[in-house]
Amino acid sequence: MATEKGTLVLIQVASGLLVGQNSLDFSSVASMIETSNKTTGDYSSFESGRINQTLSVGGIASTAKEATAKGYWELLAAQAAGDAVDVTFTEYSSEAGTTEVVGAEKITVSCLISKVDASFPDNESNTFSCDFQVTGAPTQATNA
Repeated sequence: MATEKGTLVLIQVASGLLVGQNSLDFSSVASMIETSNKTTGDYSSFESGRINQTLSVGGIASTAKEATAKGYWELLAAQAAGDAVDVTFTEYSSEAGTTEVVGAEKITVSCLISKVDASFPDNESNTFSCDFQVTGAPTQATNA
């Protein structure tokens, strides 16, 4: 992705843009398998193990059920169903998320929803956060 403005990197859950996004974090961690033994001396040695990837997204929570976009209620329903959802993130030409930037990288991952939080404070914006556990390898493409 060529963007330096994170505002233009948005995610879709299943077939709808997630409404109210203001943060997106992607983490990829490889487990380390220690292979040290008595003959390796004072320094440890390791091999790379499995890769664990997660996505976290947060934003302003919409309490309305959305027709074309995904909000807090749709995330809860998907979590309760226990089915994997496809999550795609890429760069858009505006914050509206209607036009993908041609030539920008698009990453799609199959995920289970591990956590959904919402906060409804007095005299402030409703907020939400959602954690996705990636299952399987991500696919990368380029927007046409």
